[in-house]
Amino acid sequence: MLSEQAIERLSERLVSRIEELNVFMIRKLANQIVDIGTLTPTQLREVFQSIKYGNNLTEIINKIAEITDKNVKDIYDIFEEVAKKNQVYAKQFYEYRNIDFIPYESNIQLQSLVKGLAEITVNNYINISKTSAFAFLDKSGNIQYSPLSDIYQKITDEAIASIATGRETFQQNMKRAMKELSKQGIQNISYANGYHRRTDSSVRMNIKDGVRTLQNTLQEQFGREFGADGFEVVHHKNPAPDHSSNLEDGWHDIDGMQFSIEEFNLINSKLNRQVSTLNCYHHYIPIILGVSEPIYTKEELECDKKANLKGFEFEGQHYTNYEGTQLQRQLETKIRQYKDMQISSKEMVAIDNDYTDIYIYQEKITQLTRKYNKLCKVSGLPSRVESLKVDGYKKVKKS
Repeated sequence: MLSEQAIERLSERLVSRIEELNVFMIRKLANQIVDIGTLTPTQLREVFQSIKYGNNLTEIINKIAEITDKNVKDIYDIFEEVAKKNQVYAKQFYEYRNIDFIPYESNIQLQSLVKGLAEITVNNYINISKTSAFAFLDKSGNIQYSPLSDIYQKITDEAIASIATGRETFQQNMKRAMKELSKQGIQNISYANGYHRRTDSSVRMNIKDGVRTLQNTLQEQFGREFGADGFEVVHHKNPAPDHSSNLEDGWHDIDGMQFSIEEFNLINSKLNRQVSTLNCYHHYIPIILGVSEPIYTKEELECDKKANLKGFEFEGQHYTNYEGTQLQRQLETKIRQYKDMQISSKEMVAIDNDYTDIYIYQEKITQLTRKYNKLCKVSGLPSRVESLKVDGYKKVKKS
């Protein structure tokens, strides 16, 4: 089995490529805008036939395809790695029952099951990619969304139109447009209800949910094969309140508990968020009741629960440890957002030689990073440095 930290590390491999694409798109757009700002009206008319214009668009489309291909391949590799680790864990129960154990490399049925589950996550990832878009402000000041393959042309066309109304208007319009693009980042859009979130966050959730589903499905399969009669919901520190508090009908916490299969199914059906769904960090493993010792003792579970509720004080407010992890995620997203904006501003400085925004965003990054480090120190929660990284970001100091 894989811990939540291990699953997190696996997902970061794919997420980092989404951030790489985000920065690549921002830089390409900014460079094109800067180039347009140097053109004369006569030269502007020739832009539509420009080889560079067409090549840049082709390069962007190819970059999207390249990252999609790499991430799809990695999903299959990740699922195979997770399957092997889960099967090794289950081996002890086959031996206890004196049941033949078929290793993954020779287990065609298991390989087929893993491939099928991987394909579900791959299809979800591809759907995320297809509905990814950049946010931008239209002429009325309303936020609109444009597919990645279209935004380059939209911004370029707007830049050309802005030149006609004067250099000052061009600078204002383009800095506004790029500020909005970099602020929002690449977004995953549900066109049915308008819901949106950063694509890197959507991909992270997609992969982690997929891996949890894989682990649960495999463990259920192994349990049927070796004759399990119960499940243990594997404990993790600082669970969400809906999975660590007593339910109204008298059932106890699910975190770290062992249940018969019937009990688990009944309890799970009563949860608004079933185990391992909707970003739940729990997963469950099959057990043999009366034989399988709980992974954590009652004393360890109670100690972790008390520590979560005790929490910590931060900037005049009390947080449970769980609430602290949510604040961490918010700060991580904000820091990445401002790093994107700083990168965009550095690329755009050539149109007016104004460094003001760069220094403003750098100060925000510094302040938020200090707050994040202080939060980790005060709370004792582990820092996720990898979640703060943005490809191409370099700190800027005032000259």
